[in-house]
Amino acid sequence: MRLAYNPYPRLRERVIQLDERLGDNKTADLIIFHTGYPFHGDVTSIMKATARNVLFVNVDHIFYRFSPGFDPHIRDPTWTQRGKWNYHHMCYFWFKQVFELKIIQQYRYMMRLDDDSQMLGKWPNVFEIIAKRQALYIANRREVDFDYVLPGMTLVRNITLAFIRKYNIRPRNPDMMADIFNRTLETPNYWNNVEVIDLSLIRQIEVIDFMRWVDESRGIFLYRWGDAPLRYITLALFVNATQILHLNKLELGYCHPC
Repeated sequence: MRLAYNPYPRLRERVIQLDERLGDNKTADLIIFHTGYPFHGDVTSIMKATARNVLFVNVDHIFYRFSPGFDPHIRDPTWTQRGKWNYHHMCYFWFKQVFELKIIQQYRYMMRLDDDSQMLGKWPNVFEIIAKRQALYIANRREVDFDYVLPGMTLVRNITLAFIRKYNIRPRNPDMMADIFNRTLETPNYWNNVEVIDLSLIRQIEVIDFMRWVDESRGIFLYRWGDAPLRYITLALFVNATQILHLNKLELGYCHPC
């Protein structure tokens, strides 16, 4: 007999660890996005492990969608992991779909923390930090995606430039924008499996237009444009350098996967 993998016992340990390491006095709500149907015992074990308000949100109704006009039955991905389109769905979710969920609309800030990652050591209340510094984003470390690994990755520059011209956008962060366009075979990103976002950024009309622009290009599924480089481009377009904080400069440790 082979038992199916159950992620919830490890998730429970991560929740306990979050309470120990994040200095917010357990005031931030914890939303667990999931597909499928967890057993009642798994749900209650997590809810009993923390004083936080825990919300389990099933995202089956959106997670397996594709960009409009994309036919997954007649195409194969240029890159794959964990199933034919699974990784692409994850990128699509964290770039765009998560911000369209009704439950997110009640919040000012959102912190993403994957279940296979950890804060290292004690963290202060990052929500207070981003508010006091009047920042819009707390970024993880910079990485790059290579076009020879992800064919078509650098084509994201074309739709970015088309968007800038169409809407007469003046990028708010010229240095980051230059970082995107000045490299032949690589596209920079912030490794956003951990990030803190002021959601007022995502609710700006121009940002919504850009996310729709990317979605309609179908590049996430055609070329596996990841949520990380797309977030980097979003920041370059709409966020001043002074509005971006960095985990390393805040001396906050983090690991993924671990």
